[in-house]
Amino acid sequence: MNNMDVKTYFKVKREITNCCYKRNCSNDCIFHIFNNGMHVDCVTLEQDYPDKAIEIIQQYIDKEDEKMKNIKVVESNYKDTFELEINELMQDGYKIMSTFCGNAYRAILYNKN
Repeated sequence: MNNMDVKTYFKVKREITNCCYKRNCSNDCIFHIFNNGMHVDCVTLEQDYPDKAIEIIQQYIDKEDEKMKNIKVVESNYKDTFELEINELMQDGYKIMSTFCGNAYRAILYNKN
């Protein structure tokens, strides 16, 4: 049995299912009858197989946590320092996702490895 708290469960469920309050289930939803591994609708999944529902949510959390490990944010007030940090990350396989210029130089980089 998982120790996930109820607040976390429903917060993540809302994020991944877009609430499902209208019962317009999307094929992209991991709780969808074709995606949940139990071949039951999401209400039945939660009521009859709560451990499986929790497992699905936990797998999503773990996957998102892993993605975040591969994201770096670089920020500097100095262009030279900024470019040096970005170049070092790019040599390590990171790709630039986006850059921002305002009061400081900022970039978000992602590594698929």
